[in-house]
Amino acid sequence: MKNFSVSQLFFVLISLVFIALSSCAERTLPVLSLPSEQIILSRGTVALVTRNYARVFALPDPQSVVIAPVRKGDIGLIQGADAGQSVVNRILDYWYEVRFEVKGGEIQGWIFGSDIELFSTQARAQSAAAQQTEPLQ
Repeated sequence: MKNFSVSQLFFVLISLVFIALSSCAERTLPVLSLPSEQIILSRGTVALVTRNYARVFALPDPQSVVIAPVRKGDIGLIQGADAGQSVVNRILDYWYEVRFEVKGGEIQGWIFGSDIELFSTQARAQSAAAQQTEPLQ
C-alpha cells in the first residue's frame, strides 16, 4: 500500500470539497406557467352540441353574459375546461371553453358540459351529428 503525504491528502480533500460545493451551485430553472383554472382534457377535444339550443357564455358561470346561442349539431373545438365541476340546474358537470365557427365568423366562450358531447376527432363528431335525427323544437 502506498503512503500518501499530508500535502497530497490535503490537496485531495480540498479538491473534493471544491467539487461538492460547485455541484451545489444555485441553478435557475425555467418557469413553467400553467393556467390555474384549466384542466388537461382526457375525454375529447371536439364538442358536439346535443341540446336544441345552448348558450355560450363569456365566463364559466350561467349568470355571465351570453355571447351567442349554438344549435344542436354545431361542432366546436375545445380550448380548455374549468378545473372543478359546477352544478347548473341540478346537474354536476364541467364548463368547457369552446371555439365555434359559425356563419359570419367565429365565437369562443364557455358552454356547460351537459349541453355537449365530447369526441376525440372532428370526423367522429360529424358522424354523430349526422345521426341526430330529433327535430329542432
